[in-house]
Amino acid sequence: MQRLAWIVLAGIGFSNKGDDLNWLYDVEFSVSDQSEQERVVALREGLETVMIRITGLRELPDSPLIDEAFDDLNAYQLQFRYEQEPFSDNGDIGMRLIINYDENAVRALIRGAELPVWSSQRPRVLFLISIVDGQRRSVLNAADSNWLQDAIRVAAFRRGVAFSQPLMDFTDRTILREGAIAFNFVESVTPLKRRVQADLVSVARVDPLVFDQHRVWLTIYDATGQRMQVFDDGDLAATVVEVVDRTADYLAQRYAVSAGEAAALHLAVTGIEDIVEYKAVLDYLSKWEFIDRVLLSAVKHDRIEFELRTASTWEQLSIYFDEDGFLTRHPVTSQSSDQIAEYGWQNPN
Repeated sequence: MQRLAWIVLAGIGFSNKGDDLNWLYDVEFSVSDQSEQERVVALREGLETVMIRITGLRELPDSPLIDEAFDDLNAYQLQFRYEQEPFSDNGDIGMRLIINYDENAVRALIRGAELPVWSSQRPRVLFLISIVDGQRRSVLNAADSNWLQDAIRVAAFRRGVAFSQPLMDFTDRTILREGAIAFNFVESVTPLKRRVQADLVSVARVDPLVFDQHRVWLTIYDATGQRMQVFDDGDLAATVVEVVDRTADYLAQRYAVSAGEAAALHLAVTGIEDIVEYKAVLDYLSKWEFIDRVLLSAVKHDRIEFELRTASTWEQLSIYFDEDGFLTRHPVTSQSSDQIAEYGWQNPN
C-alpha cells in the first residue's frame, strides 16, 4: 500500500496532565496533488492511525468490521482540507492534506470491533534518549531538528503519546551531568521530570553498534517504580522508534480499558457541598470515554451515590482516579464487586 509522508507540528506532542489530546482524531499528510486516489490512501492510513491511538495497539487486528470501515471511509471523517506551504529550502511549494475524524463514529467502530479504549486523558512522557554521536555521548533534545527527532515525533504522533524532551540548556546540563549520561540517569530523573512537568520518564541508553546491533537499555519510571527492558536493533532510527513504541505499549497496558460488556460499578462521593460541585463531579465522571453512562442512585446529605455503566474494572478505574487526584479513596473502603466504593471529592478550584 502507498504510504504518505507525515507532517508533524513541532509542538504537537506536548500537553498538560489531565488535558484532552485534541489532536488524537486529526492527521496531516504531505501529498503531491488533490487526486481522489491519493486522498483515499490518506483517509485509510489516517483512520488506521486514529484507531491505533485510541486503542493503544501497535497494529490493528484482522476484523471484518474494520475491513468494512476501510471500504466506507467517508463515514468516519468529519472534514478534510488542503493547504499549501513551503515544501523545501529551495522554495518549492508543497501541499498538505488535513483530515479531521468523527470521534463518535470512530469510538463506535472500536466498540463494535471489541477493541480496548485508551482515554485521551494521558500522562506526559519525558523521553531521555542517549546516543553516541561520533566519539561523544549526548542526549537528544527538544532543540534538535534532525532525522532522529523526526522519527521520534512521527512515532509518538502515530501512537498518541504526549511527550517532552530536555532542552539540554545550562540548567539541564547541570542536572544531567556527563557521568549520568554515560552510566546512570537515576539521580537526574526526578529534577528533570519536575522541570518539564512530566508524569512519566522513559530513559533509553543506546550503545554503539557491535556486530551490527545497537544494545538499548530502556527504563520507564512512573509513580509506582521503575521497569527495565533490554533489546537490540540494527538501525538507529528504528531503535528510537522502538523506544517510543515500547513506552506506548507500557502506557496502553496500564491505562487502556479492555473491551467487554458494560457492567454497573457503584460509587459514593462525599464532600459535594453545592450544585456547582455536583455538576463538576458529574462532568468529571462523564468525560472518560470508557464510561458509557453515569446514573444518580441516591443522595444522602453530602454523600451522593452513582452507578457507572462501563466495561472498566475498579482496578482500572482507580488508576485514573488516583493519578488525577480529584477523587480520593477513603482508606477503609474495600472495592469488591458487591460494595460501594467510597471517594471524597477534592474541589480543583
